[in-house]
Order: sequence, then C-alpha cells, then structure tokens
Amino acid sequence: TQQLASFPWIDSSQLNDSTQRMELGAVFFHERHKNAFMYVKADAALANGQLVGYALATTETVLSAGSSVAVQALSSAGLTVNAEIGNWLYVENGGSSPGPTILPIKANAASNITNSQRDLNNTGNVYDADALSAVLTNSTNAALIRNGHVIVGTATVVPVGVALATVTSGYFTLIQVSGVALVQAVGSGTAIVSGVPTVAGAAGVITGTPVQPGGTGATAAIPVNLYMGSANVIPLFAFTGAGPELIPCRVNFMGNL
Repeated sequence: TQQLASFPWIDSSQLNDSTQRMELGAVFFHERHKNAFMYVKADAALANGQLVGYALATTETVLSAGSSVAVQALSSAGLTVNAEIGNWLYVENGGSSPGPTILPIKANAASNITNSQRDLNNTGNVYDADALSAVLTNSTNAALIRNGHVIVGTATVVPVGVALATVTSGYFTLIQVSGVALVQAVGSGTAIVSGVPTVAGAAGVITGTPVQPGGTGATAAIPVNLYMGSANVIPLFAFTGAGPELIPCRVNFMGNL
C-alpha cells in the first residue's frame, strides 16, 4: 500500500481536501504558537470553530456464509470498496473460538472486509498473522471502528478537537487539539465567563458552565458534563449573546485522543 506522509506541514489546501495526504490520526505541534493539530476525515459537514468528536462505531453482523479466517462477510452491503482500509472490525463471538477480538481491515468490498492476506514472504503461501483461528459463528455481533474519522460534536459526544474551516462531508482536514483556538460559542442560556471552563452543547458549540446541583459559591461552577472527558475549553473572552459566535479559547483535547 502507498505510504502516506507523516511529517507535518500545513496550509489552507489541507483544510477541505478530497485527497488523503497524511495518516489519519497524525498529531503534530506548531512550535512557535504551541498549538497542536490532528489530521482526520470528516464523516459530516463541519463549520469553522465547531467542536468535533470521533465517529461512533457502526453496528454490523458477520455471516458465516462467505466468511473465512481471512474474510468476514457482513450483513450490510453499503461499504465503498477499499474505503475501510486502516479501520478495524470488532467481533464479539462470545463463548466461541476465537472469542472477542479486533481485526484490522486490509481491504473491503461492498459487503465484506479482508482481515488477513497471503504472506508473500512465506513460501507456504499462508495467511499472515491476522488470520482468525476459526471461521466466526453465523450472525456474530460486530462493529466497524473508523480511526481518525470525526463528526460534529454535541452535548453527548466526547470532544477531540476544533474544526478550522468549512469542511465537506467525506473530505480530509486538520482539527486543532491544543492551544489557543476560535470556538463557536452560545452564551444566551448560561453566560460564558472568561477563565471559567465551558461544556459542549448542540451542533458543536460551547456553552457556559452549568450549576453543580446543590452547589454554592465556588462549587457552583464545577462542570457536570461527563462527556467532556479530560478536555478543557477555557474561554478567553466573556460572551452572553445567542450566537453562535467565534470566541478565543485555550483548548486541550489531548487526553481524549
């Protein structure tokens, strides 16, 4: 397979690009400004300043008919040929050999994925080490996990970065994962206070910190949205308007990557 770039470079052409230029999930730092970025694929249309989260896993079912230790036939038939290369297929197969496992996807057709290929370095023409020990049980529960794919954030999507431009669904882009960024904000419900951590809201915006139930004084400003994980979005500008409006924030999503 083609080796993609891992050494970072950044210009506007990479913010809404139909062609993959780097490995998905590659993270790099801009030394001068101390900002960090990650290369991803947008599974939904994005707008500048929106919080984004990882795409959720897609539920699948593995069928024994058409499957082998190297190829898994899926009940769905809507995959784009070879678009899943580099992603993963989790198979449950509880109680049966080989048991729950995560398979690398090395090729795919519309309704199957290839997890193992012939080892060209072996004169016996055997499958490589990712071959299963046995064919999976019919109707095995499975899930497609797409590395480095992102969607628009919500209050219940763990944020991993901030979009840097308008991005077409299905295109490749860079998101900011640390440093000072412009983030879409809504302050009309709960005011955004400079220096006080915010939480994620609908459509990729941030909102003011909700009041901790029963909290008073300093404890009233503790974020209660567990979906923020270890992310911090700290506004550097107060905002009380309906927005959404881009405001400067110091962000750090590294712990959620």
